[in-house]
Amino acid sequence: MYRRFRRNIDIKRVKRFRRMILFLLLIAVIIFIIIEYRIRPIMENIIENKSNRLATLSINNAITEIIENNNITYNELSTIQRNDEGEIIAIESNIAQINKLKSIITLAIQDNFDGVNEYEIEIPIGTLLGSEIFVGRGGNIKVYVSMSGTTLTDIVSTFESVGINQTKHSIIVNITASIDVTTPSYQDTINITTSIPLAETVIVGDVPNLYAQNAV
Repeated sequence: MYRRFRRNIDIKRVKRFRRMILFLLLIAVIIFIIIEYRIRPIMENIIENKSNRLATLSINNAITEIIENNNITYNELSTIQRNDEGEIIAIESNIAQINKLKSIITLAIQDNFDGVNEYEIEIPIGTLLGSEIFVGRGGNIKVYVSMSGTTLTDIVSTFESVGINQTKHSIIVNITASIDVTTPSYQDTINITTSIPLAETVIVGDVPNLYAQNAV
């Protein structure tokens, strides 16, 4: 009789334990669904924006440093030739100098990328809830991000009328970067395109389209 009573109690305990396990599993599934469909997109957006800002800052800093350290001027990259009457007969680009500059810029940007290849983001829990009321509130969740990228560099010329018989010739570097962003639970590629002026001058006189097209 006692053994039967004891066995009944044990069976009830097992059933209660199983129900508790099932309940905990259900809670875990609900939390996973919330994270996957609500919190995860918000977290990915924050990581992408942060990585985009870091990569853009790395590009801008690299080019600014190169311009300052190398004292890059318009005359080093392009030459305006005139005839005896002062008319423009050619605008020639210093191809060797431009190619050298492209190489320097590409390497500098790559070095800057390597310097921030790993960083940490602290995201407030309130921000992940997606409500403006809780943005920036609550404890922080730390996310470790690794970032690597490749860069394509091109230097081009633009001509813009800035007044009567005046044309601004700008020499611009176009940067296209492909950044791979990785976390323990997220991986994506960010494409960044930016243009930064290297040098410019205002040309007084008529600039025929043919001559303008010959400039890089």
